[in-house]
Amino acid sequence: MAELNDQMLDRDYAEKYLIGSWLYGENREHIKLFTENDFGWYNALFKEMKRGKTQKDNLELADLTGISVTEIMTLAQMYVDTIDRFNYFKAYAKRIIIDNMQGAVLDGISITATLDIHLDKIRIIDEAEVVTIEDSTGWFMKYLDEIDNRKAQKPLKYDKVIPGLNKKLGGLKRGELTTLSARPGVGKSTLALQTAEAIANEGHKVLYFNLEMTMHQIGDRLTLKHTDILHDHLRNGELTTEEWDKVTVLMDRLGKVTKNIVFKNSNSNIDYYNRIIEEEQPELIIVDQLSHLTANLTTPNIREKYIYMVERLKRIAIKYDVPVLLLAQLNRETTNRTEPTLEGLKESGAIEETSDNVLLLYVNKEEKDIKEEEVALPCIIKIAKNRQGEQGKVHVTFRKDKCNFTEEVWTQPKQHKVY
Repeated sequence: MAELNDQMLDRDYAEKYLIGSWLYGENREHIKLFTENDFGWYNALFKEMKRGKTQKDNLELADLTGISVTEIMTLAQMYVDTIDRFNYFKAYAKRIIIDNMQGAVLDGISITATLDIHLDKIRIIDEAEVVTIEDSTGWFMKYLDEIDNRKAQKPLKYDKVIPGLNKKLGGLKRGELTTLSARPGVGKSTLALQTAEAIANEGHKVLYFNLEMTMHQIGDRLTLKHTDILHDHLRNGELTTEEWDKVTVLMDRLGKVTKNIVFKNSNSNIDYYNRIIEEEQPELIIVDQLSHLTANLTTPNIREKYIYMVERLKRIAIKYDVPVLLLAQLNRETTNRTEPTLEGLKESGAIEETSDNVLLLYVNKEEKDIKEEEVALPCIIKIAKNRQGEQGKVHVTFRKDKCNFTEEVWTQPKQHKVY
């Protein structure tokens, strides 16, 4: 071990250790954090590994790089023989990143941008999971403490105008991942924003990754919900003096919303979410939506991407002990069905297996003469999975003109103009 501590000071050894790790097939999700310029003698070997080559392809690697098969195998074995090798990998990886950060600053590259990029890389390395042996003694006493603590913690409730969700789900629970899925245009973003607003009004902080909407669109939805201003007036910016007064009054009414909801509309990379969460300390996290998320890890197909994203969000819920609400799309094939099922989730295996709760939002096609362009749509929120309770359905009305859901039945007026 002392010998390895001495080698920690050796940049060349650090490069060999990372190469050996990736040759062996471990820690490959971190390859994307590095470039060919980070490696000296082994930069050609690194380039091929970034294309997916591992020790299994050592003959091909030898032909492509000019490095002997024996040396390739030695690099991998050096990594395998190290006790506590993953922690050493993290240390060597950070050593290279810090060296590059110092070099970039000395070369006169923008200090602020350089520090942010390299510190993000270091954070990703630090947050990588290490397999550890946990002390399980006394776990039942801790469980009893947890039960006692629950009395002082009020669950986060969905909007009071949708009491059925709170009755069946008990609200949004700490450490749980809830997935809300629907086809486009049925109102999943509206329901998520309505949930965020209700919880923020109760004094709780919400971190909202709004990857689907701009802040102006969110402003429009809140204005339509709380005033009688017409949609086309907002869209064209042609507000009357009276309507401007209503917007001014609304700004005061939404004080808790603007204070307690932190919107992030340019943070799609899930590998940086831990840093944002630690800075914001939210009580609820909303991600709108799954298909817009990105990561440093390159995946071979959409299914592997969804598996990675959903599992990361579940780990976030557990690590920070907060509820996470994830929005996702239903497959197009569900459009013609009367009632969607879990099989209608895009890459359903990844989502339904990892989520604690799955809500399927869809138009109630049992109602006669329903048209998608109507101002109000009778919808159903189907609780398709509830790990801690009952399943079932909640009948709601989606007021498209008011950007709001309610359990009250709203009758479509005759000859109503649609905006």
